[in-house]
Amino acid sequence: DEGIDLYKELLFDAVKLRLRADVPVGVCLSGGLDSSLITAAACQVGEGRIRTYTGVSPGYSSDESRFARSVSSMYRTIHTEIPLTFDDFIGAIHSLVAAEDTPISGVSPVARLLVLRRVKEDVRVVIDGQGGDELLAGYNRFHSVFRGYAPEANFPSHFTATKVRSKLSSFSEFHTDFIGGGRSFFRRFFEKKPRLVGANPLLSKLYEPQLSRSVDPVTALQYQSLRGSGLLSLLHTEDRLTMAHSVEGRVPFMDHRLVEFCFSSPLEWRIHQVDKRLSRELSARDSLLPKLVHERKDKLGFSTPYAKMLQQEDNKLKFSLILNNAIEETPKIFDRKALLFLLAEHSEKVDN
Repeated sequence: DEGIDLYKELLFDAVKLRLRADVPVGVCLSGGLDSSLITAAACQVGEGRIRTYTGVSPGYSSDESRFARSVSSMYRTIHTEIPLTFDDFIGAIHSLVAAEDTPISGVSPVARLLVLRRVKEDVRVVIDGQGGDELLAGYNRFHSVFRGYAPEANFPSHFTATKVRSKLSSFSEFHTDFIGGGRSFFRRFFEKKPRLVGANPLLSKLYEPQLSRSVDPVTALQYQSLRGSGLLSLLHTEDRLTMAHSVEGRVPFMDHRLVEFCFSSPLEWRIHQVDKRLSRELSARDSLLPKLVHERKDKLGFSTPYAKMLQQEDNKLKFSLILNNAIEETPKIFDRKALLFLLAEHSEKVDN
């Protein structure tokens, strides 16, 4: 209980500090535990009604709108839902390239861009839940390591199965660099030629931090996730996309006091029979969130429906036009046959 009290005090103060502004402030509420807890804190320590924003895709498994609505309803926020349609996705790709100006590891930034495009109509500062997974071991990779470290752990989490990989071997290799940190040809190539990497942490193990002392394997992985390429790339996208819309993004979970507290706390406060134990038990003990939110075991992250949308023939046709235009403009870079093969694989439920 003392640990939960300390965690609450630090989290609420981190949110309170980030509500300070001479302009309206909003919260990106995905419906997950982290953004929901940030919303709860903002509504308790802030003045006036808080604005919340959620990207929605009704009919798709990635849609978390019911969770976000339950939090919004509980705190009577001024709630806005932004539809994530395929046509908007197509139209936003050029804006995303201009804003990011670097390779990206997936399409979730497109959804983020569409949400921010709507956010900027109302507010100039937006608070986000980035970092919560790193602080309290929320990713599946932490669960796997924890099970090995504490074999008696009965971890009641449910995750989607591993995505079906493309039959195109070179693409599968490239894909492992972004998803699993694998040792593909591409990563080996870039490690040998660090000048090619530039400032992009996604493409090099050179940016992975080394621990100066021995800790348990879960904490070690948390530290690498916090200081390594994973979170760096997420915060990079956060900065680029918010700035592209003249919005300031703020991330309370990255308050140094909160980071130091979580990493110095006993492992069983972070992950035990559940992940994010401090957040879940705080939410339950103080009735901060609806039960269906703080007891969620499925993890979607900032998930998007676009892979499933690409299984539809009309959407594949729209996307093939973009690919064909790129190929015609730069024929020496892109392989038409390979790109169209990757697109066609979506009909076989391969997420490329």
